[in-house]
Amino acid sequence: MSLTDTQVKHAKPREKPYHLTDGKGMYLLVQPSGAKLWRYRFRLGGKQKQYAIGVYDDVTLSEAREDLKKARALVKNGIDPVQHRKEEKRRIQYEQENTFRALANIWIDKKERHWSEGYAQQIKDTFDNHVYPDIGDTAIGSLTAHDVLAVLEKFQRKAPT
Repeated sequence: MSLTDTQVKHAKPREKPYHLTDGKGMYLLVQPSGAKLWRYRFRLGGKQKQYAIGVYDDVTLSEAREDLKKARALVKNGIDPVQHRKEEKRRIQYEQENTFRALANIWIDKKERHWSEGYAQQIKDTFDNHVYPDIGDTAIGSLTAHDVLAVLEKFQRKAPT
């Protein structure tokens, strides 16, 4: 039988942790501390595993069920939702760390020792004023030739003739 919002809201802590089952492998783990944790128990590759959906109040019953649907679809396709979430976090972190700005700054740092101080500042100012506002925070892997061309054309229109 599925849980209701009222049951979840009024679940009280006990001396030992206990589960309130929602169905399809999802349950609410109620801790002695009063914490209420959404969990999904599944089998993959012959092994039983557990996926942490979230903490009740941060994740409502309906949100937990939506996340459960996604996790079940992954398991159905032979993908471990725990590993999938870790890989997704790594991908997002990689994209945030590998923006055009980050890589351009590495390039500038390597080159500026061969430039005069004035020229180095001119290059930095050009990037700050004309390149970074448009594509500075874009992940390098998602930049297209069109993106770069648009910046160059915009810069060309501003340049004195």
